Parts: sequence; C-alpha cells; structure tokens
Amino acid sequence: MHFYLIGIDYKTTPIDARDVIYRNRKLILKFWESAYAERAEAIVTCNRIEIYGVSQNAQEAEKALNGFYESAPDFSKHAHVKHGRQDVFRHALRVASGLESQLRGETEILAQIKRWRSGHYGHPSLKSLWDEVILFAENIRLRYGLNYQSDNIATVVFEDLAKRLPSNETAKILVIGTGKIAELIAKHRQTAFHITFVAHKNRDKAEALARESGGDALLLSNLTQAIPAVFAVISATSSPHHILKRGHFSNALNSRSVPLYLYDLAVPRDIEPSVGGIDGIFLQNLDDLGKIFEKYNERRQKSVDAASKAIEEIISRQKENVYASH
Repeated sequence: MHFYLIGIDYKTTPIDARDVIYRNRKLILKFWESAYAERAEAIVTCNRIEIYGVSQNAQEAEKALNGFYESAPDFSKHAHVKHGRQDVFRHALRVASGLESQLRGETEILAQIKRWRSGHYGHPSLKSLWDEVILFAENIRLRYGLNYQSDNIATVVFEDLAKRLPSNETAKILVIGTGKIAELIAKHRQTAFHITFVAHKNRDKAEALARESGGDALLLSNLTQAIPAVFAVISATSSPHHILKRGHFSNALNSRSVPLYLYDLAVPRDIEPSVGGIDGIFLQNLDDLGKIFEKYNERRQKSVDAASKAIEEIISRQKENVYASH
C-alpha cells in the first residue's frame, strides 16, 4: 500500500493565493470525493488544506496527483507533496502535535483533527495511520508540556491591541463571527476591552458569547452603524465572500483621533484588502501577524525541539520494527 499527501499551508502559500484556493475548496474536495472516495481524505483548517491518500502503488498515486494538478492548478502551484507512509506519518504527527502550526504547539489543531476523525469511516489504512498519529500526538503534547501552552490567536491579537490602546481607557471591540476564534476571544476576558459579538444568522450563539465575556451581541445588519464607535474590529467568519468592504467605512473615520484597527483572521479573508488603503485604517491579516507569532514561537522553541526529536525517535523505532519483521 502506497501513502501520499498533497497540501498547502501558510508556509508554502501566501494569503492572496490561499484566498483563491479556499474560495474554490468545494471543487477541490469534490475531485477527491468523486474520483477517489474512501482512498483519499481531506482536512481543512484556517491555515491548511491537505489530502491524505492511499493507492496500490506509486504509479497509481502519481496518476491521481496528475489528474488533480490539471483540475486545480492554483492549488498545485503551491502544494507540498509527500510519498510513503513514513514521510506522510511524520508530517501528520507534526501537524497533530502543533509543530507545523503558525503558533507552535497550539492546542486547537489536535482537537480539530479529533473532530474530523470522529465517526470517520474511510480506508482502513488511513484510519490506522490517524489512530496512531492521534495516540502519539497526545503523548508528545503531554510529555513536552505543549498541552499547557495557553497562548492562542486571541492572545496574539489582544497583546497587539494592548500596545495600541491609549492608557486608562476601555476600548470597544467588534468581533464578527461566532465560530472557534470567537469562542477563544470570549474566554480571553480583558478588562481593557468591551466586546460586541456580531452574528449573521446565529444570534443565540452571539448572545451566549457575549454573556461569557461580559459583552454584547449585534446582528450583522447593524454593523455599519456600530463601526464608528469602536477601537477595533476582529473578523473571523467562514464566509466565502468579503463581509466588510470599503462602503462599510465611508463614515467610520469622521471625528476619530486614533486609527481604526482591523484584524482579518479568516481564510478566505473577510475584509476587502483595499480597505487597508483607506487613511486612518490599519488592517492586518494572518500573514501580517507573522512577526508576533514568531515572538511567541521563540518562547516555545525548547519544547518544540524536544517534541521534534521525539517524533524522529518514534519513526526510527518504527523502521527498526519493520526491518525486524522481515
């Protein structure tokens, strides 16, 4: 049985290209579901799309990949490809352990993988690989202290905002979306910020997040009127289209003495990139926050290095077991 992997992530693919790819992700997933059902499985997170596949041999895998290259040239242009169980396993284990995340060691990726695998009945060889990956990742994260890293994307954004906040003021923040990032923000209660959660459809979820954070809830239809009074907007929806466009900010900057800070944490992006060109607006996306991520990653480097070494030791033992069985 031949294992293979093709994927894109924040390291191989700039945000402009990820936008295009993520907006077309249904077509990408459809290719594998229709042509290679049960022999290929895709995982999609905010920073990666990866397809894990099995075939009878390497030639069959290359045939599948070549067909995909033709159907998804934008994806293929930026993709990383791995062949063989060892290399696929190594990559999957590094991903599940958080070592390939933009914020190294973050806890959410393993939870995402577990949700993805829950009730997932695919090819037995892929199931076996992921069962093994999850088991080892849990052990590695516990052993090297990665489970105790409390930093996440909310930590990063609030630290950046705190540096910009005028002293002794409470800043109003709009958070668009009610998904996982909004949940992290709600848990990250800050006395310096008053948060309003903006919902398109899920008003009940927005109200629950507001109660948890001591904030408020708002419908998306009222967003334009709310923007002028806030210090910052954080957007993290799963919309395939831009949520915020230039027109939303036509009256947002009147009588302001400080910039309006926008954080676009979605892929594809929620905020039209041209908004960043408006005087008085400071727009950042996930790639723009890279330097802040690097600072956090430096704090975790010893744990990450130890976990990486442990993964190589696991793979080395697996190779020895294979040789011994022959």
